Amino acid sequence: MATKRVVVVCGWLGAKSRPVSKYTELYGAMGYDTVVLLSGEADLLKPHRFVHANAVAQVFMPLKSSPDDVLELIPHMLSNGGCRSWYSVENYLCAADVRYVVPAMVFDSAPSTNVWDSANYAWRATTELPTFLARLATRAMLIGMKWYPTVTRTQDSFEAHWDRYFRSQPHVPKLFLYSPSDNIVDPSHVRAAIACAKSHGGDVDVLEVPGAKHVSILTHAPELYATTVRNFLRKHLAPK
Repeated sequence: MATKRVVVVCGWLGAKSRPVSKYTELYGAMGYDTVVLLSGEADLLKPHRFVHANAVAQVFMPLKSSPDDVLELIPHMLSNGGCRSWYSVENYLCAADVRYVVPAMVFDSAPSTNVWDSANYAWRATTELPTFLARLATRAMLIGMKWYPTVTRTQDSFEAHWDRYFRSQPHVPKLFLYSPSDNIVDPSHVRAAIACAKSHGGDVDVLEVPGAKHVSILTHAPELYATTVRNFLRKHLAPK
C-alpha cells in the first residue's frame, strides 16, 4: 500500500485551463503533483451529482498504482466554483469508497456564506463587464443562482459547502487567501469563514492582500502567495 499526494486545483466558475495552469505551475515548482478540476459556468445551477460525475474514474483512480493505495488530496479551491467542484467530487469519492485523506485545504477568494447575499454582492461588478451581452448573461446567471434553491427546494449550495468545510471537517487545517478589494466574493463572508473555522478549534492561516482583484492574488503578489502556500503545506504535511 502506498500514499499518493496530489494537489487538486479547482478552478473558479467558467475558468479556462490556461489561467488555472498558473496554479499547477506554482505547485509543480514546489515539487507537488497536481490535477485540475475546471468549473463549468452552469455548475451552480444544477445538482451536485451532475458536477464532475466522471472525475473519480477519469482523474482520481488513474493516480493509484493499486486499489489499496491511499490518495492524499489537498484541494486548492478558487472562488465558489472551486468550492463547488471539490464538494461534488468528494461526494463521488465517498460513494465510490475510494481510500483518501485530506490533510489540508486552501481557499482562494472564497467562500461565500449563501447564494442570495453572494449574488447581490456580485451584481454590482457586472457593470464593469465590457459588453452588454456579457452583462446580460452574467446577471441571468446570478438571478438563476439566487433563486435556484427556492425553485428546486434544495439546500443552498454555499450553505452546503459551509456545513462540510467548517462544521463537518473542522479538524482539517485551512489556508485563506483573500483580498478586501474583491468585488465578486464579499470579503466579509471570507472573514466569517475564518472566524467560524477558528471557533471550532481548527488550525487556520490567513493571507490578506489589499488591492488584489477576485482570484488575482497570485498575479498581484506572486512571491508572497507562493511563500505563504509553501509554508502552510510544510507545516501540515508529513515529510516524504
